[in-house]
Amino acid sequence: MSANDTQCDGNHYLSVTYQTWDFITNNKRPYIDGLAVRYVSRNRKKNGVNDLKKAIHCIEKMIELFKNGIVNPDNDGTCFDVTEFGKANDLTCNEAEAIELIMNYVDEDDLRKAIRIISDMINNAKVVR
Repeated sequence: MSANDTQCDGNHYLSVTYQTWDFITNNKRPYIDGLAVRYVSRNRKKNGVNDLKKAIHCIEKMIELFKNGIVNPDNDGTCFDVTEFGKANDLTCNEAEAIELIMNYVDEDDLRKAIRIISDMINNAKVVR
């Protein structure tokens, strides 16, 4: 039995064939990147706007780490494709775009764009409810 076959709380990961922790570790991304991806990808299945706010908080930390030279994007030309992960997790276009920016950022502007996309998602969620 794989660790992917069980979940400690809820069932929002059990229905997906490509789980966030596999996506992040397969692409050798830092922990903080993984947290941001996790919160964006699960927001409609778990905590909604609160997950999106957590994603923004993680991205703000990514910017802080980037500015201080602690974490740098992988600039070897690798572009991480989120298509398979997006399909497995039934991501919306906005979710996929934000995750694409998180996974492939080259500068602070890319991360700020991801924050704007997620902020728009939050504003749209508040309007709908």
